[in-house]
Amino acid sequence: LGREGPSIQLGAMTGKGISKMLDRGKTEEKFLLTCGASAGLSAAFHAPLAGVMFSLEEIHKNFSVSVLVSVMTSSITADYISS
Repeated sequence: LGREGPSIQLGAMTGKGISKMLDRGKTEEKFLLTCGASAGLSAAFHAPLAGVMFSLEEIHKNFSVSVLVSVMTSSITADYISS
């Protein structure tokens, strides 16, 4: 799988854990899963745009402005922190 597989799954499960901890609904849980996967891929390859495109295409599969902004924010933040 390489390093992208575990990093995507760790990011997604972190988002799910935060959702469960804060007792969020299914919609927000899906947003947090998508953001976590984006952050994981971005941190693994130092490529925030790749994280955004992967998450929107493969994980969320629906496009809206709120998803785009949250995924971009998480991806850029993860890239910055891992640098």
